[in-house]
Amino acid sequence: MEDISAGLERTPVYIETGLNSEGFAGVLYCTSNIPGPGTSASDFNETFEGCDCQSENTLTCGSTQACKCVGRFGISYGSDGKLTHEKIETEENKFSKPVLECNINCQCLSIKCSNRVVQRGLQTKCQVYKTKYKGYGLKTLDYISKHSFVCEYAGEVLSFAEAKQRTCSLKPDDMNYIMVLREHVTDSKTIVTYIDPTLRGNVGRYINHSCDPNLVMIPVRVNNQIPHLALFAQRDIQPGEELSYDYSGVSNTSRKVGNKDSHNLSLRKVCHCASKNCYGYLPYDTSLFE
Repeated sequence: MEDISAGLERTPVYIETGLNSEGFAGVLYCTSNIPGPGTSASDFNETFEGCDCQSENTLTCGSTQACKCVGRFGISYGSDGKLTHEKIETEENKFSKPVLECNINCQCLSIKCSNRVVQRGLQTKCQVYKTKYKGYGLKTLDYISKHSFVCEYAGEVLSFAEAKQRTCSLKPDDMNYIMVLREHVTDSKTIVTYIDPTLRGNVGRYINHSCDPNLVMIPVRVNNQIPHLALFAQRDIQPGEELSYDYSGVSNTSRKVGNKDSHNLSLRKVCHCASKNCYGYLPYDTSLFE
């Protein structure tokens, strides 16, 4: 089977037998976010200070507050590499702590460090296939256990002006891949990031929305302030299952009810997730249409 990542991922991204690989030729594959129009390369080049951990112990950076990276926001991953519950936003845990991994300036052993998960890239065998109503979709060929990292949603990082221009240029039948991430730092400060994998992106661009998803999106910092939009399993996922997440950026346990008619429905697209709690329409960010 052909690998649409062309060997850039550690684990191949397969195409379903019978699909024409030429249909993927228009997308330049990138494993992580890249600077797009309106963003500065310096945002990617200015890196965080690293930790001084140099022990041969595999769990050095993931098991003690002595590590500078772990000490800032607490332990993010268990010894099995799974995301800790405290890092996931739920009804009971509305204010999840940021996830900060060790980086290129750290003295720890990158191969053994347990605080390096997302940066290691795709570890799950996946396959792009054709769905009945949703265009392309992505399914896992492996078993994925709850809270395990699956993949990033990566693409060009855009300015608000560029993201709005691209959104307003879309035709009614065009797919809108632009993800708007809002991180509420304080009551008065919000960090907004716009990522578009339409022309330059990774395997995450093929994952469809679901109102009852099996993945949750978590922003993860590694080398700099640009967040990696990491997708983790919300539950155990069986081989052959379609992968999905909530495009509104929240987990199925914290999504609010009653906002279906809060904006012009003419801008919305019908949701085909077929879940019991389907909202009827795909979520989207109104700020890009105003």
